[in-house]
Amino acid sequence: MYRLIDSDIHHLDNCNCTKVINNNIRVIGRGIVSVEPDSAEVIIGVITQDASLSEAQEENSRVTNEVINSINEIGILPKYIQTQDYNIRSVYDYIDGKQVFRGYEISNYLRVTIKNIDITGEVIDTAVKMVQIV
Repeated sequence: MYRLIDSDIHHLDNCNCTKVINNNIRVIGRGIVSVEPDSAEVIIGVITQDASLSEAQEENSRVTNEVINSINEIGILPKYIQTQDYNIRSVYDYIDGKQVFRGYEISNYLRVTIKNIDITGEVIDTAVKMVQIV
């Protein structure tokens, strides 16, 4: 005959053990939202070149102002026209392996936010026409 011997291991709740509690929550999701666009952004660039830096700047300023005025006239408020980038660089030609200074190039890029997307094409067309006219 066999007899089970009582020992200390049968009462684990009396032991000095640390319980590990896992307080993590894991959430996984995916969503898709489809909406109609309510605004558009276009970048309009004005680039001028001249042998004189001041002449290149004046011409660029004049053309840029003409573009801004023309798109204001079709309903774009001034607060929606911002300079995105303005750059001045020297322009060189390379003739017979030698660097020859040609002048300066001014580039002025405007970010135009269009709240009425129906006139986006008109804004672009107007800007292009103004650059060709002036």
